[in-house]
Amino acid sequence: MNSSNETKPKATSGTASAIVNDDEEFNSFEGTRFYFYLDEKTNRWYISGASDEDHLGQYQYISLWLPNEGDVVKKTYAIVDDHGAQGKANASWTKATSSSFRPYTAISGSVTVTLNSNLQTVESTFEFAAQSGSKTVSLTQGEMKLQGFTEDKKARASGLVACNLSESINERYESNETGFNKRGETGSFPAYLQAWSRQFTSKPDFKDYVLSINIAEGLSRGTYSFSPESKQVRLFFFHILEGFVWSAESGTVTFNSIPDFEAIKGKLSGTFNFVGTAELGDGSQLVLRADNGSFNLEQ
Repeated sequence: MNSSNETKPKATSGTASAIVNDDEEFNSFEGTRFYFYLDEKTNRWYISGASDEDHLGQYQYISLWLPNEGDVVKKTYAIVDDHGAQGKANASWTKATSSSFRPYTAISGSVTVTLNSNLQTVESTFEFAAQSGSKTVSLTQGEMKLQGFTEDKKARASGLVACNLSESINERYESNETGFNKRGETGSFPAYLQAWSRQFTSKPDFKDYVLSINIAEGLSRGTYSFSPESKQVRLFFFHILEGFVWSAESGTVTFNSIPDFEAIKGKLSGTFNFVGTAELGDGSQLVLRADNGSFNLEQ
């Protein structure tokens, strides 16, 4: 378990840029915040850059997942949409606000990488086409140069988040990966603790879901209502493979216990239910319902 003076991430520095094509809101990307680490669970390198917020509170980030093949020099990987493909890379471009999150999953492209694990450096050039629902964007002239591994990006936790899903997804969600993040103020939402969970299974029943609850700093135990405008709690459910994200528009969450916000230590336990909608490119919506939800996590 990490001590309190180890909870802040070790900074990764660098630069990242790209041309964004076919999006009505963004035409370029410039990174100001970065992550670079080896995910030991999947044995894949993760590198990403996030932009600052614009005047509307919108921001972007680009993520690349690379095979761990040791140190490489100018090695080119095909970018595919199958996260289980051996020797291939994956990518995504996301635009978000404090109350919305729309990932575009790369369906084709390539990335050329030079990586030195001893020096903790990675340089990459890339281009890819990405999809979210019926919408497609492309990123060209992409470049990311990073130095320094990001340490303790996420405080891993033990425990379980579970609920019964219906409407757009009809199955039981049971996480097999959980953790906590500390986030600063974003747009209309104050600084918060993010309790995240993931249900990931490989082929033949390949699925990748993420459920996160954003808890405003200083919140006490009790019952709160979900809404996109809430300044206390917000919930998001992500269908990573399909590129859908549902924001809880109604429902409640009851916190029986909440971890210490500064040290991210202690237990988070409670129950929840929600109804959320995901916006599609043609203007239609997908509804997702979760009932009998529960969480019991501890750092």
